[in-house]
Amino acid sequence: MGVIIEFVMFLGVVQVVYDSAIAWYRDMIVWLDDTATYLAGFWPF
Repeated sequence: MGVIIEFVMFLGVVQVVYDSAIAWYRDMIVWLDDTATYLAGFWPF
């Protein structure tokens, strides 16, 4: 029984780490897009 509880807790930790990594990746893509758009605004053409 304890092994099952520990396995479920492990899966919960994996889920939190996965969600954090995906959120970080999406935020980084948005930041890079915003930065590229900002820098492109300085181009004369």
